[in-house]
Amino acid sequence: MHGLQGVPTNFIFNSALSDFNQQLGSPAEKINSASSSISPETRNRASLATKGVSNLTLGVLGTVAGATIAGGSGGFAAPLGGTMMTLSLTEAGIGSAQIIDAIFGEGDSESVLHQSTSGPGLVANAAGSEHAALFDVGGEVLPGLLGGGLKAATGFEDALSAVKSASNGKLGNAAIELFQAKDAFGDFTGLIQEAGNSFQKSGPPLSKKEVEDINSFINKSTQ
Repeated sequence: MHGLQGVPTNFIFNSALSDFNQQLGSPAEKINSASSSISPETRNRASLATKGVSNLTLGVLGTVAGATIAGGSGGFAAPLGGTMMTLSLTEAGIGSAQIIDAIFGEGDSESVLHQSTSGPGLVANAAGSEHAALFDVGGEVLPGLLGGGLKAATGFEDALSAVKSASNGKLGNAAIELFQAKDAFGDFTGLIQEAGNSFQKSGPPLSKKEVEDINSFINKSTQ
């Protein structure tokens, strides 16, 4: 020990700690190492499944909202609530199918199923429409418009509800409403963007068959 008296104690401690950390490895390095070991296919399937869970959740919430509107309006808004329920049930069904395919199926992100979120989008994608993305996001915005007009479709209504719920200590409700607000705002801005893209495209207009398929779906939804 006599030879160590001239060496600062903190130097010895820091050197020992540095050696220990190098041998143990930092948490960030371990996380990065674990992430890099995940195959691209697994990442893709996880992403598709996550999207499916989101669509399923939003579809269920929209169905409940549609049922509330249809049942609590004395029959006046029953058709609107019924249409909202149909569109939302379709979204929930698409989400369920996406989850199953992501886990047990091919998990093809370019397939009609995984390129779609709404019923009109699924029909348009299946028909190979050049404007499928516009119909898809339009099908997502439509339930909000039917349920509460532009205020609901833009997510503003859910955002206000989230603030109110949070101020009352209902954090669970606030989280759900904030999730819905974020999704609604994203859908609405996506609709504007896709509408602009459709006008800019120089391709041919919708074919008669594409129009008939989409009109058929809308007519069934409003029955």
